[in-house]
Amino acid sequence: NDLESTMSKELSRFTKDELIKMILSFSKNHSTIKRELLLNLSIDNEKSFRSFDKAIDKIFFKCERNNISTYEISRELKKILKQVERAAPDFQMEVLWKITNGVLFQLNEYGMNDIPFEDLAINTLEKLVDLFQTYPDLKENNPDIISELKEYCDWHNSGITDEVCEAYYTITEEDS
Repeated sequence: NDLESTMSKELSRFTKDELIKMILSFSKNHSTIKRELLLNLSIDNEKSFRSFDKAIDKIFFKCERNNISTYEISRELKKILKQVERAAPDFQMEVLWKITNGVLFQLNEYGMNDIPFEDLAINTLEKLVDLFQTYPDLKENNPDIISELKEYCDWHNSGITDEVCEAYYTITEEDS
């Protein structure tokens, strides 16, 4: 905390305009900072999601090109999940599903048994179930997610089919 105290003291010497310029400069060079600002400032949800969407696509592109291990991919995706924990439920849902869908696609398309991806998928599935149960209106607004989750359940080509089906049935059990 000494470092934070020193940084706070030094930053207090800047004017508001200087701090704004500094933050904007950092956000141009660091996409994580830019996404964090978009979320914290509650700027246009569509633009915010596009920023997260682009970052997620870039991470999965690395996976498909085999330029990065699934441990590293999972670590990067977990950072994104951490960023959206404080976001609105519908925004969380979009980002969670984007990541879950990408991981489940990889696991099913290639019939993978991959511990980092499986752990990540199980974690995101649990968060999706929690969101759907906590905010029932999300289920009405996201029928495509439920439909796609059912497709993964029926696909049966990953090491976590039971967990995928359990998530699907938990989400839809009230509909039965």
